[in-house]
Amino acid sequence: MDNSEKPVDFLKQKDVFGFDIPISEPEKVVEPMEKDADAIAFDEYKDFKFPSLMTRIMALFIDLILILTIFFLTAYLIELSGDIQGWLKGTIMITMIFLYEPIFVTFFGCTVGHYLLKLRVRSIKSSNKNISIIHAFIRFFFKSILGWISFLTVTFNKRKRAIHDIASSSIVIHV
Repeated sequence: MDNSEKPVDFLKQKDVFGFDIPISEPEKVVEPMEKDADAIAFDEYKDFKFPSLMTRIMALFIDLILILTIFFLTAYLIELSGDIQGWLKGTIMITMIFLYEPIFVTFFGCTVGHYLLKLRVRSIKSSNKNISIIHAFIRFFFKSILGWISFLTVTFNKRKRAIHDIASSSIVIHV
């Protein structure tokens, strides 16, 4: 084969005058790690113990008993106080129910049921931070809407996170 008849290198590009254009190797596309956004935060929780589904249900049951007790005591006190319109009574009762969990979880990191069973609700980003009030309301909303269905993921999840925990960027730990 004669030097003038070099094989054509199809990897080389030519400009309009026929000169070779130096090309670099194609850049390698680096795919992001196939972890979800919270996966990095999970490293912080590798030494923590996570509550079982039964423990979480027991905490919920304790909270329900407490809420019902407070509900009936408040209703009784409202009746003793005299003539209060029905809409005001309803507003007071509903407000108590809807504020109990978000307020306690935000300011104390747990409800009474969680506290008695040594559970804490933490931000997924930091094991020593409570979740914000917005995240607490998101958590309560999903927990209320989905009910027991929200707890289905607890048994299939390494960190025992329920759907409402995932939706609110929270995690429940055993202390």
